[in-house]
Amino acid sequence: MDESDSDAPSPPGTSGAMFDEDNKYPVEGLFASEQEKEDIMAMREVERESILAERVQEIERQRQNRLLRQLVSSRDGADKKEKKRKANDAELEDGQRKTSRQRTKVGGSKVGERSAGIDALQRARAEKNDRQRRLAEDRERNKDRNAATSRDSPGRAGDADSEVDWSESRARHSKSRTPEIREIPFADLRDVERIRLSRSRFAQICFYPGFESAITGCYVRISIGPDPRANDGVNVYRIGVIKRFATGKPYAMEKANGQTFVTDQYVVAAHGKSEREWPFIACSDSPFTEAEFNRLKATLQADGLNLPKRPALVAKIDDINNLRNRSWTDAELDEKLQRERTLKQKYAPTERNRLLSSIEEAKRRGDHTKASELQDQLDTLETPRLAFKTSLTPAKKVAGTALSQQDRLAQLNIENRRRNAEAVRKAQLKEKAKARDSEAQGRIARGEDVDAASQRARTQPKLVHNPSSTPEGKSTPANDSGASTPAYGTPKLGATTSKIILPHIAKLQEKSHATGVDKKGIPQIHRPLMDDDIIGALDLDIDVEID
Repeated sequence: MDESDSDAPSPPGTSGAMFDEDNKYPVEGLFASEQEKEDIMAMREVERESILAERVQEIERQRQNRLLRQLVSSRDGADKKEKKRKANDAELEDGQRKTSRQRTKVGGSKVGERSAGIDALQRARAEKNDRQRRLAEDRERNKDRNAATSRDSPGRAGDADSEVDWSESRARHSKSRTPEIREIPFADLRDVERIRLSRSRFAQICFYPGFESAITGCYVRISIGPDPRANDGVNVYRIGVIKRFATGKPYAMEKANGQTFVTDQYVVAAHGKSEREWPFIACSDSPFTEAEFNRLKATLQADGLNLPKRPALVAKIDDINNLRNRSWTDAELDEKLQRERTLKQKYAPTERNRLLSSIEEAKRRGDHTKASELQDQLDTLETPRLAFKTSLTPAKKVAGTALSQQDRLAQLNIENRRRNAEAVRKAQLKEKAKARDSEAQGRIARGEDVDAASQRARTQPKLVHNPSSTPEGKSTPANDSGASTPAYGTPKLGATTSKIILPHIAKLQEKSHATGVDKKGIPQIHRPLMDDDIIGALDLDIDVEID
């Protein structure tokens, strides 16, 4: 057997044919055809990236399998060559045995000859680098396309952060050969808040076609009433996920423009494993809080459940936007209006108002028989009531009772100021009464005559008499005068007898009336006491020793 035939390398088309069989995606290494590439690139970002990640994993598995097959085939070829060499050596005579032979490495390849496994590894590395380059170019194109889409769609303006996070996730997938499921993040508070439905949004879209299927899986903030353990009366809220919808007793709701309508739809929300039906009016318009989200996570963990993954919530955002921006047909619009009109006419007080106006008109005409017949019809008229004490009357009638928190605080401040003023007034009255009592006790201790009237009313002594004043209970003519005194010259000291007179002033008055002469013996006409006389009569208890 010729040795050159045994050492001939394997046909070059063998590995290429094997590679062609394993390569299912000839277009850019990720797509089977140009049409498939266009279809995948037209999908939503979440679906598109999921398919591309699966393709990358599949291509990586094919590459590893191809390398294993090549390694096995090279080992088989080396074994065949060894067996062939041993057979040739056995046929040769001892004298004709070669003095030297080709040195070989482990595996059967010659020294200085490149093995097929190294070539295959280099080709695989080059393919991987090319694939990463194409993925980077695709990410740049997708980023530009998503930026243009976010400018065109106002409802998706808040998805920029989500798209940036997903691009980083794709980079991690491209670097890791064995991506794990836990790398897909769970939803956080911001993700849950983005698909929150409030009563205002329910009032806007509750009659849209496809409403139930699009909204199922969203979250609501439900008021479960005040906390019985607290006395502040503040409502407690829970985060619930919408499981389905149900029908029940109709109730009234209000739209953003102030119009009222009737609906019989209820949302079945779940908090952990607990499910319950709630009306739309029980859903709050306020956002979720961190404490409420932490309680939801603790409840799910206790019930053995998990929060949904972020891609599921991102897909739900698309469902909500598609529902809001859907195109209406004439049949769908007529069905929506007819449904609203039917529920509202059943509970609207139109017939009752008509009978009341007819009764008033009959009474004005004097037709009492007609008025009594209409009154009987009014008494027998059924008046169905709406659930939860709701009504179709305008909201301004309820505005007087339903005060805002700011109005309640203002009223509380007014009431507190009134109470404080009343408390101050009572304290001042008590202080005045206490001062009067202490003053009366002081007079009694000094030996003064204090009657009951003086204890109740505090009086101040007058040092100068007002001539125009007259004693109570007496009327003095304008031209009346005392004995030998002019009408408006000398004040009448008799008018001040009811007032308290200090002792030194009383002494001066008695001395003036008794003598009628001054210190020099000259007769004097009666004159009022002057300030100098009063000051001179004061006893200051000052003793001056003169040596």
